[in-house]
Order: sequence, then structure tokens, then C-alpha cells
Amino acid sequence: PSASPSSAWSQDASRISILQNEKLAGTYPVTLALLSLVRALVLEDQVSSYAIPAAFEEIKQGVLVRALSWVRDEIWSVSGTWRFVNLAEKYEMSKRMVQLYRLVLEEGELAPNVDKGHFDPVVSVVVDALLVKATVAQLSPLLSAIAAGPGPITILRKALRFADAQASEDLVESSLALVRKLLRLRRRIVGSTPSLLEKIALSHSAPQSLSSSTQQKVEMLEVLSKYIVAPIDPKTATQAGKVLTLLCIGSGEWQPRPPSLISQIGRAHV
Repeated sequence: PSASPSSAWSQDASRISILQNEKLAGTYPVTLALLSLVRALVLEDQVSSYAIPAAFEEIKQGVLVRALSWVRDEIWSVSGTWRFVNLAEKYEMSKRMVQLYRLVLEEGELAPNVDKGHFDPVVSVVVDALLVKATVAQLSPLLSAIAAGPGPITILRKALRFADAQASEDLVESSLALVRKLLRLRRRIVGSTPSLLEKIALSHSAPQSLSSSTQQKVEMLEVLSKYIVAPIDPKTATQAGKVLTLLCIGSGEWQPRPPSLISQIGRAHV
């Protein structure tokens, strides 16, 4: 039987053994290094893709598809359940994956047939997972970092855990930037309908997987508005404002029209 796209990576015995040992230890230096390696390979391919023979480029793309599929299937969707000795390392791992996805989408935004929704195989790995064929399971790692709101960052700072607080805020900023890229890309695809990402963001309550044990309900629009006024890095507030603006613009395309965004933002205060 044919192997899955990520099999060349995920079925490697040494990699599996290393990852299992890292899970037991609660620290992930090798996994973090592999994420940095995949990002470097993506960047190198983007820079040199027009200067190498087509046959070699096809081989490189095959490697990148397998590497990104491994990240998507073996780390992105499950690392939230792993044990971490260092909270900042947990945030760093998530941030590296978010930044990797953002880098891939930068190439997607330049695709000649982006309006038709046609992307090369490398970009398709990310676009399919988070936009075209998105599932709650694939979106949860992205949205859960945002759904927590600015409260945990403030709590960490008050506890003088400044490294953890900064790592958390960096992850939120990167996640908001990735959401913004996805929203912009969806709007550029002619004839596309609102994505699952938009439906979750504009719903009265997000899926349970985005809520912590202490949260009864998460409303993404309200969370975004909190980032805008929270005493945190202005870059994070700016990204939240841009995401909220794109959601407002996109909501006008819905048929039937969604509930008033103002009523949703103010729902918790009524």
C-alpha cells in the first residue's frame, strides 16, 4: 500500500525514538531544531526556485511536502497535549510552527492563479489544512492561543514570569498575523465561501476545544476586542484590530447575514 505524505518523516525510527524521549523529559531541543530546519528549507526553496532545473525543484518540493505534512500531522495537531517542563518552550514550539505556516503562505499570496485557488503542492499543505479543507482539530492549535485572551499574559507578568509572558505574547501576535493572512487569502479566491475559520470567529461561542477548564464559553470577537484595549505590546493590539476589521468586511458576504457584530461583542456585557 502507498505511504501517507508524511510517512518518510513520521515513520523514521530514530526520529520517533527521539520524540518519545523528549516527551518523557518534557524538553524538546531536537524537535525545535527540526522545525527550524524545515523553515530554512522552505525559505531556501522560495529564494532559489527560479534558479534551479525543474526536475530538481520537483524533488525539493516533494521533500518539503513530506516535511510540512509531518509538522501538520505529528506536531501541530497534538503538541498541545504534551508535557513541557518550561512553559516558554511550549509557546516557542507553537510560535515556530505558526511562523513556518506564515512563511509558506507568503509564497501562496504571490501565486499566479491565487484567484482560482490554485497553489503549488507545498503551499497546498497549509492552505488545505487551515482554509480549504480546514477542520476544528487543525484550527484549534491556532485559535486556542488567541482564545485565551490577554489575561494569562497579565497574570504571568504579575507573577514576575517575564520570559513566559513574553513568549506567550509573541505566540499570540504570530497567531493573529497568521489568521490575518488566511482571511486575506480567502478573500482573494474568487467564488470562495466563508471559511470554517470565519464561521468559528463569528459564532456566538467557539468550539469547546478552544476553551480552558475555567472558561464556560469563548466568543472570539470579544476576545479580539480585549486585545485591542489591553495593556500589552501595541503590535499585538494592531494585529487584533486588523483581524477584527477583516472579519467585519467578510461578514458582509454572508448569506443569510450573520448576527450583528456589535451585538456579539457586547453580548457579555448585556
